[in-house]
Amino acid sequence: MNTTKLKTDAPLSASLAIDALGPDLRAAMSVARDTEFSGIAVANHHPELASLDFGPTARRHFRHLLQRQHLRLTCIRAVSTRNGLFDSKSLDRVMTSAVGAIRLAYDLGASAVSLYTGSPSRSSESTVPLTDAVVAAAQSLASEADRAGLKLCLSSSSIDFLLELFGRLGAGHVRANLDTGRLALDGENLLKAADRLGPWVGMWTLADGIRTKTSFRPTELGRGDLPVAEILVHTEGLNWSGDVVVDVRDLPNPPQGAKVAAQMLRSARP
Repeated sequence: MNTTKLKTDAPLSASLAIDALGPDLRAAMSVARDTEFSGIAVANHHPELASLDFGPTARRHFRHLLQRQHLRLTCIRAVSTRNGLFDSKSLDRVMTSAVGAIRLAYDLGASAVSLYTGSPSRSSESTVPLTDAVVAAAQSLASEADRAGLKLCLSSSSIDFLLELFGRLGAGHVRANLDTGRLALDGENLLKAADRLGPWVGMWTLADGIRTKTSFRPTELGRGDLPVAEILVHTEGLNWSGDVVVDVRDLPNPPQGAKVAAQMLRSARP
């Protein structure tokens, strides 16, 4: 008997952010496995990862658990603040979190670390006030990621800022994380932003919602304004080797959101 899996039966080439699925990592991984995601992303402040008991033995157990669940660890999500790298009062805390996430990602075999950098405040003199302090902070983290052989995927609500920052940082492992929950862009402009960033795009974090002029209401993937099918076409480029992460943390029922997202990705995949 031919037991070859059909293409539609293969694991999704996308990862699930599991932070909203509860404090039990094993149970959260099971949700990702049962909905047939191929990987997971998790924040470095997850209760189990941040525990003082999460030492070498616990890290080995984590890696073995991933193998048994047939999952890969795509990304460690570094905890940031509302203003990210732009607030001098909290910058040390953000940097400590990001460096810790890079080292944890290396230990656990992840391929990337994501960080919300914050967004510049606009002024009449400059549309992208990129300060030396922000560049220096990003450069320090990029160097740390380079040494670990990891992608550092930076997100912001300002595409102009990311383009200017990457131009200053130059080559290396730094990339853009197009986090659709952070970008106040409609579908057409979101795709234009991806085109502007081009090869800098290293990750898409998909969070759907219904936008008005004054609000954003999160909803399950495919049931809001996000052009999921069009985004997936972008990720099918011959030279694109980035990651797609589904974020369900703002939904009232994250496990159900994961299930709906998996169904949507299968139906929308070109």
